[in-house]
Amino acid sequence: MKMKVFNVGFGECILLDKSPEAALLVDCGSKSKNKIDADCISEQIRNSKNLSFMLTHFHADHYNGFDKLNNDVCKADQVYFPWISFSPQKEYAVSILLELAIHLMLLYGESVIDKDIVFLLKGQMEFIQNHVKENGRVYFLKQHDTFSLGNCDMEVLWPIQCGLEKCFDGKGNDVERLYNIIEQSLFQDANDQEKFASTRKEIINNLNNFYLLFDEYNNRFTATERHFMELGNLVESQKNLILGINRMADAGRKKNPDSVKKWRDSLRKIFRHDNNACSVVFREKRDKSDCSTSGYKLLMTGDITKNIIEKHLYKMYFQDKQYEYMKCPHHGTCTHYSVCLPECDNFIVSNDKCSRYNAISDEYFLHSRTNGQRYCTNSYCETVRSGRCCKERNPKSQCGTEDFFEIEISDL
Repeated sequence: MKMKVFNVGFGECILLDKSPEAALLVDCGSKSKNKIDADCISEQIRNSKNLSFMLTHFHADHYNGFDKLNNDVCKADQVYFPWISFSPQKEYAVSILLELAIHLMLLYGESVIDKDIVFLLKGQMEFIQNHVKENGRVYFLKQHDTFSLGNCDMEVLWPIQCGLEKCFDGKGNDVERLYNIIEQSLFQDANDQEKFASTRKEIINNLNNFYLLFDEYNNRFTATERHFMELGNLVESQKNLILGINRMADAGRKKNPDSVKKWRDSLRKIFRHDNNACSVVFREKRDKSDCSTSGYKLLMTGDITKNIIEKHLYKMYFQDKQYEYMKCPHHGTCTHYSVCLPECDNFIVSNDKCSRYNAISDEYFLHSRTNGQRYCTNSYCETVRSGRCCKERNPKSQCGTEDFFEIEISDL
C-alpha cells in the first residue's frame, strides 16, 4: 500500500492507495481552502477501480476540500461516516451533538452560520448527493466494524456503538441547564417557545428519516435513485428549518448580545471537542489466530481526543501494542498528544500555522521509542520554532512537501 499525505495546510487529506485495485481518501479539507491542490488530488485517485471516501468527523478542515475535486472522475463507490446513533427510542451520543447544533443555531446571526453545525444538520446528506455514485454504498462506521480496502481488511476501533455520552466528560447536566437559560432568554413569549419546540422537532424528525435509510444491522444503504430523491427532499426541508430557527431568535439575540456571545463561545467549544471525540479510528485487521507479534502496520486516528485515548482506547488497543505508522491525532498538536498513544516508528503529521491551534508537538520525537521518524507536511513545529532542526533527532525525518509525501507500507 502507498500512503500519500497531501499538503493542504492546516487540514488533512490522506490517500491509502492500492491502485488500480482500490483507493481510500481519508478526509479532504483545510482551514485555507486555497491550499488544496484539487487537480493533484483528483489525478492521484482518478484511475482507481474502486474508490472510497471517508470523513473521520464533521469539521470543515477535514471535509471542505471534497467539493473541489473533479466530480466527473472522482465520485465514490463507498463513503464512510463516523457512526451516529439517533432514533426516538435510543438517543445516545449524537443527541448531544444534535442538541448542541440546534441551540448554537439560535445563537448565530443569519449572516454568520457555523459551517460544521450546518454540515451535521444537513451537509452530510448533501455530501452523499454530490459525491456518491448511483448504487454506491454509504456506511456509518462504529467500533468492531470492518471494511475492505482491496485485499486488506480494516477494523474500526472508535466510535463505540452506544452510551457514547459517557465519554463526554460528564457535561450533560450543565449543558441542559444552559439550554434552558438560552431558551428562556431568547423566547420570553410562550408562542415563540412553542414555535421553537416545533421547529426543533421537525429538524430531529428529518435527521431520523435520514438515519432510517440505513439498514439497522450493518448501518449502510445503497444510494439508488429513490434514495437520492428522498435526500433531496430532506435537504430542502432542513435548509428552510435551519433558516427559520436562526431568524426566530433574532430579537432575543439583539436584546442579550453579551450573554449570547458568552453562551455561543461556551457551546461552540464543547461542540468542537465532542465532534473530535466521534472521530473514526482504524487499523488493519489481524487474524485472531495470529498471536506471533504485537505489531500493526498502520493506525489512523482522525482528530480523536486525549480523553478518549486515555479512557477508552489505551487498554484495549494501544497498551503493549506497536505500530509501524501512525497518523498523529489532531494534526500533531500538543493538545491531543498523550503518553498513552502506542509505540510507533513513523509519525504522520498534517499541519501548518493556524492562529487558533498549536504547533506540532516535540513529544512525537520523544514518544515511546526515541528518535521516531516524522513526516510533516509543513515545518510549523515546536522543534523548528525553538531554533533546532528535526533532522537532529532523526536524519530521515521529512519536514515539508510542496504537494504530497508518498510512503510505501509493505505487506498491506
